[in-house]
Amino acid sequence: MLSDFTMVQGSDYKIINDEANALLRVLKCEVKCPSSRASLVLGFLLQRIAIIKILEEVEKYLTAMSRGTGSQGMALEGDIANTTETLINQTILFEKSRKGEDDITKITPVKIRQDVYSALRCRGFPSDHSLITTTASKLLYKMNRYRQVVDEETKSEMDDLAVQITHKVINIFYFGFKTQASVPTYKFFDAGQALEPHLMQGAFGNNESKKLEVEVCGFPCIGIFTGDKSSDRIFIKAQIITRSKRL
Repeated sequence: MLSDFTMVQGSDYKIINDEANALLRVLKCEVKCPSSRASLVLGFLLQRIAIIKILEEVEKYLTAMSRGTGSQGMALEGDIANTTETLINQTILFEKSRKGEDDITKITPVKIRQDVYSALRCRGFPSDHSLITTTASKLLYKMNRYRQVVDEETKSEMDDLAVQITHKVINIFYFGFKTQASVPTYKFFDAGQALEPHLMQGAFGNNESKKLEVEVCGFPCIGIFTGDKSSDRIFIKAQIITRSKRL
């Protein structure tokens, strides 16, 4: 779904070369439009931009709700999330400051988080919610800086995809993460970073990793990162395109 939304190749699309090349330069990608490889790299890069944009918007929304500056008519999810975080912090404090030997008190913060965010993942932010519709519009505007959709039918499909992707990213990265016993995080990799095969996947073999580096990372690595490779828990590897290291 995300790769369809960020598509730049084919007769339905026209890359805006000047804007695309400026973006590629800023993020240190060593390709230039027009070329087939640059189109591939740009598509990956737009995936990353889309995910980050959506997560920025949901964070802004929830911050506004916590400060009481958001629209009260659409504030239910924000109120639930912020109240839950307060309750979790209070139950952690309760467990530390009140003596006892029971296990229930110890696991209460985790159970609260898992149950509430599971409910939010199931029903939170319907497709007509202002956060979803506004973010989808901003997402389309951002994508259209770098590529134009020239086919009218495809353009209409993009409108629907923007809403679906916004909803999906929030469900996975914001609500879904917090339903886990240990909350995972995500990690993007920048152009020029060394390959880490245990965290990345792409068109490379383990014996090639020393000769290659990251060109672009389209989807992040999701896991629990400990700082120790042997104890990291990786759920999804990052999706990357590689390039040869400079000599």
